[in-house]
Amino acid sequence: LLGRGGMGQVYDAWDRAPQRRVALKTSLPGLPSIQNEARALAAMRHPSLVTVHALGEHEGVPFMVMEHVPGITLAALIEKRRLGDSADVEETLDVLISIAEGLAAVHRAGLAHRDLTPANVLLAPGSRVVVTDFGLVQPEFAAGGRGGFGGTPAYMAPESFSNSVTPGDAHLVDVYALGIIAFEMLTTRLPFESGTVPGYAALHAEAPVPEPMGPEPIPPRLAALVRELLAK
Repeated sequence: LLGRGGMGQVYDAWDRAPQRRVALKTSLPGLPSIQNEARALAAMRHPSLVTVHALGEHEGVPFMVMEHVPGITLAALIEKRRLGDSADVEETLDVLISIAEGLAAVHRAGLAHRDLTPANVLLAPGSRVVVTDFGLVQPEFAAGGRGGFGGTPAYMAPESFSNSVTPGDAHLVDVYALGIIAFEMLTTRLPFESGTVPGYAALHAEAPVPEPMGPEPIPPRLAALVRELLAK
């Protein structure tokens, strides 16, 4: 078992026919099918996105076979920084640019990720950065419709909480989440913190964006960009 989330589980697996290591994701019973995620990923090609090899079902359990990406999550890197490792601005920019390029490929396909968090970003060998977990992926035209609420509260845009995303603007939900990640990487803390979903909703909708201040000096243009990403 590599990881477990609200939508399913991911396993380290061995694909016997081509003799290769893969990641196998299963969806939990009673939750939306994994088909949407698999089909969305299969339609895109980018170094910052995983490759899908197969989609199937075993004894009633749907599964997706993906490229195995070794490495650590961005959440683990941020935690190391929080515990005292230096927060390198150049390294932060390299990671953020790679995430942005992956998101651009998603958005060009007319889709929105809707659950971009450090736990869903892998840092692989060779400086490769991979955006994962497309369990909540949604077409732009379906934004704001039934079942539109979803995501991780600390990284959700104000319009996500109220399910008022305008069709065609769902990509901005991902842009906002990228701003949260940028703030967290630079400062090792979240811009808004609460113990409840309503608390997060109120803070994201009403609280002013705090000035990003980290262990290392943050270039003024970068700080201004982070504030712009987090505009209400």
